[in-house]
Amino acid sequence: MRSGGVAKDVVLVQVTDSGVNDRIDAAYLTKYGRYGARYVDPLVAARDTTLRLVPLA
Repeated sequence: MRSGGVAKDVVLVQVTDSGVNDRIDAAYLTKYGRYGARYVDPLVAARDTTLRLVPLA
């Protein structure tokens, strides 16, 4: 993966911690909640697609 001019080898890991997903949902709702349920609800409902980038050693 390359971001900001830095290249790193990473693996994608599914986030299964409900506490982490709760915090992500809350942050998303805080930032985008003004656009309404039509846009926000489908993204908040997609918890099983949340991935974490983990650098390879």
